[in-house]
Amino acid sequence: MKEEQKKQEKVVLFPGVVDKLVGKGMEALKEKQFSAALSFFEQALAIEPDHPQGRFGVALSLIEQSRLEEAKEVTEKMLKEDIGNYYDILQVHISLLVQLGYYDEVVAMLEGIMAEEKLPANLAESLYHLLHFSRQMVDDGVPVEIGEDIQIPPEDLIHMLNEGSPEKQWLAIQMLGKLSNQVFLEAVKIFLKTEKHDPVLKALFYKC
Repeated sequence: MKEEQKKQEKVVLFPGVVDKLVGKGMEALKEKQFSAALSFFEQALAIEPDHPQGRFGVALSLIEQSRLEEAKEVTEKMLKEDIGNYYDILQVHISLLVQLGYYDEVVAMLEGIMAEEKLPANLAESLYHLLHFSRQMVDDGVPVEIGEDIQIPPEDLIHMLNEGSPEKQWLAIQMLGKLSNQVFLEAVKIFLKTEKHDPVLKALFYKC
């Protein structure tokens, strides 16, 4: 009981401490100090467990450390508890599900949402693409097996990435991630500079 009172006194004595911790976490993210960022966000949540930016910051820190399963659990819980901007969290959550290969969950979630409500215009096209892609993966399985030995020439992969359907672009992203850093980075530059490309796919490319 005394320990709990001390915690409450600290919050009273240092108003704004949670926002300061979250601010430090965001700054650490920008500096690519992902472990430090996670620590700041977790400290903030120890004081205010439902702080939206703190929760989202934890998810971003985990994603940057390739701890995608853990990040998925964070975003899933945020959606269930209605913490933070619903559609921002939804976009990140769907992106994580696709990266992890949980296509059936993507289909079930997006079909359920679309049946009940209209998606915001800025997200609708991206999420429709991911829904279509996930349906194909559920119905037909992965159309191309992605192994260590890439048989498709790099120039063909880059063409597929820039001119193909969203489904082919996603496969190209995965395949290019297996190639040399020079080829991959060149593809990144071209893809990210092209305005017409899907922002969700751009985010997925960045995480590969």
